[in-house]
Parts: sequence; C-alpha cells; structure tokens
Amino acid sequence: MHGAVARFLDHLRVERNLSPRTLEAYGRDLRCMTAELARHQVTRPGEVSAVHLARWQRALATQGLAAASQIRALAAARQFFAFLVRRRELAHDPTQAVSAPKRRRGLPKVVSLGEARSLVEAPAGDTPRALRDRAMLELL
Repeated sequence: MHGAVARFLDHLRVERNLSPRTLEAYGRDLRCMTAELARHQVTRPGEVSAVHLARWQRALATQGLAAASQIRALAAARQFFAFLVRRRELAHDPTQAVSAPKRRRGLPKVVSLGEARSLVEAPAGDTPRALRDRAMLELL
C-alpha cells in the first residue's frame, strides 16, 4: 500500500504541481488511512472495502477530528483510489460507497446594537454618495 501512496503523491507533485503543504496534508491523511487499514490486516489497495473505510472514518471521529478534517481526509482517499482505478491498478473504487460526514453549519453571528449604529453612521457627509450609502445601510 505504501508504494501506491508514494506513486500517487509523486503524481500529485509532478503532474498536478500541487503545493508542498497540500502534498503534506494528502500524505498525512493517507498515512493515517493506511495505518488504520494495517491494524485490520489490510495491506494492499485491492483488499480495501467500503466497510474498512467506514471503520477508518469512525476512528477519525472518535479521535475528535473536526468534520471538515474528516471530509478532507476522505477526499484524499477518494482521489487516491480514483488514481489507482485510472491506472488500472484497481478494478473498482471502494470510496464510491462511502458518504462524507455532514459539516455542521452554525448560525451567523449577530451584530450588536452599537455595532449596527456605528455601521449606519459610518458614511459621513452630505454628498450624494454618502447619503446613498447611509440609505442603503439603513435599509439593511
């Protein structure tokens, strides 16, 4: 598995010209995946199933990894397995049967009354532009 990961990272570096930081993140995510797979005696890409990948995702979640980081790690795995399928090193992509965790969306932050007042009063002067800007802000 490590040889396939190395070939994939070389492909990203040489053919796709990705930045060193992006390559580092891909490498870290894929090393994490291969370590989890090795714990279950899965050492070759052809042995990986959707069940193994779901187990890996659960491990990431129990480690307290944020949903955005879990999504990024799964994206790295998807690109890795798609690369192997394109090169005919794998017959099918096991990540196709795996869904990404949902990213929680928080509520937008609300401005305080003082901040809203400062914003509306920001356009100073009696020029047509200042009056227009103030009217637009008051409508918001």
